[in-house]
Amino acid sequence: MRLCMRDKFVVLSVFGLVAIGATTVLIRYQSLLWFGLLGTDLSEFFVRPLFTIGKLAVSPSFLLKSSLFLVALTLGSRWSEKALRIRVLSHTALDPEHSYSVARLFSIAVFVLGLVIGVDTAGVDLRSLALLGSALVGVGLGLQPIITNFVAGLVLLMERPVKLGDRIDLVFTCISQSKVA
Repeated sequence: MRLCMRDKFVVLSVFGLVAIGATTVLIRYQSLLWFGLLGTDLSEFFVRPLFTIGKLAVSPSFLLKSSLFLVALTLGSRWSEKALRIRVLSHTALDPEHSYSVARLFSIAVFVLGLVIGVDTAGVDLRSLALLGSALVGVGLGLQPIITNFVAGLVLLMERPVKLGDRIDLVFTCISQSKVA
């Protein structure tokens, strides 16, 4: 089975999160061993908070559940995009560029909605995210190129100056456009 670059990134991200979680658990385990606090059973160790963020206690089990939720959400949004494109939009009068754009925007909406529901379910007060969002305005100057590229991608999807199958000539190479990413 061959994985596309996006799927490889998801798999590597999951392994990275698991490695970070395992390192945190091992460091915590080693500190418990050093200080003679290992008299508790292992299940209690996984629910013992490593640190807290506001009122949210972050434990190894919380980190594992969050990682699995993000992987499931990513795969679910990709599956919904593919299902919408193949099962619904292929039977409409939309051309391939528009159907790809609609499916991509639907996938982004599914991911954002799932993320908001997941954050709310985890116990994070969404009003505190409004404060965080206003604090990110200062950081936004550093993130401005990323947001600019995202909006430019949405404009490219809507205006269709580049269509599927178009040939794009760059300075030293030539690209055949098979997927707008």
